[in-house]
Amino acid sequence: MRELLHYAPGYLDQQMGRIPMGRAGDPRELAAVAVFLASSGAGYLGGQTVVVDGGRTFG
Repeated sequence: MRELLHYAPGYLDQQMGRIPMGRAGDPRELAAVAVFLASSGAGYLGGQTVVVDGGRTFG
């Protein structure tokens, strides 16, 4: 998680409290959503916004 090193100390811990799932997301979780959207299983979806944020925008 090298890309997170530029945040101020304590920032990520503060943000974890705002995520209902209580943890940072894994890039594989976002990839799984992308694979689903590219599959035939998502063939009837249209005009949707899929938010992959651990429930932060919902909670």
